[in-house]
Amino acid sequence: MNQSIVKVHSHMKDKEYFADDSFTRANIAVAALLAPLFRPEKYDLDLPEVYLDPLQSSIEKYADILNLVTLMYKQHR
Repeated sequence: MNQSIVKVHSHMKDKEYFADDSFTRANIAVAALLAPLFRPEKYDLDLPEVYLDPLQSSIEKYADILNLVTLMYKQHR
């Protein structure tokens, strides 16, 4: 999982979107797969506030990366 998050981050490093210069299905896929980690508002699933380690540690370690996806999620939900 950590490697996947790092790959998403390196791909989105200087971009607003995962693919192209606009919102695409690729962005939907990334946001959907990572949503349980950044727990977006109005996600309609009862997710825990804090996960068990090592998952919680990874979420905290990659908070900046997940914030990019959170922002994309909020803008296009």
